Amino acid sequence: MASTAPTTQRAVQLVGPDQLRLTEGKEVFAPGEHQVLARVEACGVCFSDLKLLKQFHRHARKSAVTSGIPPRTLAEMPNYAPGDNPTVPGHEAVIRVAGIGADITRYKVGDRFLVQTDYRWLPTASSNAAFGYNFCK
Repeated sequence: MASTAPTTQRAVQLVGPDQLRLTEGKEVFAPGEHQVLARVEACGVCFSDLKLLKQFHRHARKSAVTSGIPPRTLAEMPNYAPGDNPTVPGHEAVIRVAGIGADITRYKVGDRFLVQTDYRWLPTASSNAAFGYNFCK
């Protein structure tokens, strides 16, 4: 795996309704064989993030993914953050690929993308999964 990522990061995490925490030394996980590690270069914060701040685990998109990815695969994803797991607010992100898993051939370190925040093929109990709600620990 090629990587340009540090081993730790600083993150503002939402840990409960109206509860933000600055986390120093938060681990940066190496990507698994089918995963891509991304460095966020820019991120918008919008009204949806304010709703998440107030509702936290009661927000429709913060519930667990019910289908679309096998539970075993979800368990292997260190950024999967449903329910009352801490999450990093901000779901309108521009990222640069910082590391790739052994089986990744489509992307390379240094590629830049705008993240599609809504994962409509990954339903939750009341909505669908999204970057910055279910995925962004």
